[in-house]
Amino acid sequence: MIFRSIKNLLLSKDLSAQLKIFGIMKFEGSLIFYHAGIQTGLFKILSKPLTFEQLALSLKISNRQLLSSLLDLGCSLKELKLRDGKYQLKGSMAHAFVDNTPLTEIIRETVLYHADIASRLDTYLLKNEKGDYLKDFGGIIAESSRILEPMIKACIYHCIKKREQLTILEFGCGSGEYLKYYVDINKNNSGMAIDIDASAVAIAQKKLKENNIEANFTVIQDNMMNPEIIKDKTFDLITSFSNMHYFSDDDRIKLFGVIHKHLNKNGRLLLATGFKNKSLSSSYYDIIFSATHGLYQLPRIEDVVRDLKKSGFTHVKIINIFDKSFKGISAFK
Repeated sequence: MIFRSIKNLLLSKDLSAQLKIFGIMKFEGSLIFYHAGIQTGLFKILSKPLTFEQLALSLKISNRQLLSSLLDLGCSLKELKLRDGKYQLKGSMAHAFVDNTPLTEIIRETVLYHADIASRLDTYLLKNEKGDYLKDFGGIIAESSRILEPMIKACIYHCIKKREQLTILEFGCGSGEYLKYYVDINKNNSGMAIDIDASAVAIAQKKLKENNIEANFTVIQDNMMNPEIIKDKTFDLITSFSNMHYFSDDDRIKLFGVIHKHLNKNGRLLLATGFKNKSLSSSYYDIIFSATHGLYQLPRIEDVVRDLKKSGFTHVKIINIFDKSFKGISAFK
């Protein structure tokens, strides 16, 4: 019987494509399990082993049959294990979801935001439309983008000397995590951060208080293309991380002009962002950004370097951070 099944399968049409379906099923099943586990609090509560009934009562689950199916899925993915009648965390992802906020928010972003683009992409293509996602997912994006922190912090450390006391302006502060890092490098570093998204600003302001650096930095909501609050201020360093896709080609040149204007005589711009190339990650996010109202295609690195020079920056240096998809640029006034 098994031999006949294998023979029929090998003779079937599009064998390779059919086999890939199993990979897609695992990917989709993982997303379903991870997202449900995050939203219900399953991963956090399983920091200690619990029985099925203890889980159901603690999570206030009404549909016990569906919970049983969810736990079975987690076990089949090897993210959970059932031992002596109690469920426990097993896989690396399940353990990470207990307290890894960026990883948690990437799952939420993928399921709630990216999946909606997937379901509507044909409409967006045919009708030349985009989805209005930023108003609902700004805070999630700010937190999920922190997955890039190790690379961006390496870029910051490479470019900022400990002995230098700098006034710093961060354009598009996101969660505000790097403000703390500036102070870690030099406790006298100070300045401002602006972001147009209210939810991101709220997260960054909370981080300032949590990190006890309110005396060093302030975070405000403002438009980076025409900032009102910093109209007459200049800075030693202006930073911008993971946000070049928020600007069209024309707006990017205008932005660099604004940055150039607000730099001191020997000031410098430091940016790190994703760039368009032929890699899978670049192509994936290029689709997401291109289908989102208020976002644009990933820029090519040669175009950004050209625009910086057009805007008056005299020395532009490319910094290799990780791979071709994500690089840093240091540009001097």
